[in-house]
Amino acid sequence: MLEPTSVWMHRPGRIPDQSGELLLEGGRPLFVGDDGERVRLDGARARRLRGTPVIELRYERDGEQRLALLFFTRPPTNPAFSPGTPQKRMSRSGRIRELTRLRRENRRLKPVVRAWVEAIAG
Repeated sequence: MLEPTSVWMHRPGRIPDQSGELLLEGGRPLFVGDDGERVRLDGARARRLRGTPVIELRYERDGEQRLALLFFTRPPTNPAFSPGTPQKRMSRSGRIRELTRLRRENRRLKPVVRAWVEAIAG
C-alpha cells in the first residue's frame, strides 16, 4: 500500500501549480489539493518523465481529455509565472540550476515515482 505523498500538480493553462496529496482511496489514485479540490486519476495514462521526479498524466474529466504533470518535488520556479513580475524568461543559469535540482531529486525519489506510475496505470 502506498503512503499519501505530497505532490504539486501542474495543469497547462492553470496558474499557479497546485500543491496537495496523492493518495489511494479504495485502491484508486486521487489527488487532493490543499484547497480541497479532488481529482480522480483512475483510468489515467501515466508515464514518468525520464530523469525527473515527474509523472505525465493524460486523463478524462467532464468528458474532456486533460493533461497534468505531477511533481514529487517543488516545481521549477519560473519568473514568467510569478504574480506581479514582468514577463521574462528564466536565465540560462537558472534553468541549469533547476534542472540539476530535479535530477538530484529524481535519484532520491525514483522508487516512489515508479510505484505511483504503476498504481495510477492500474
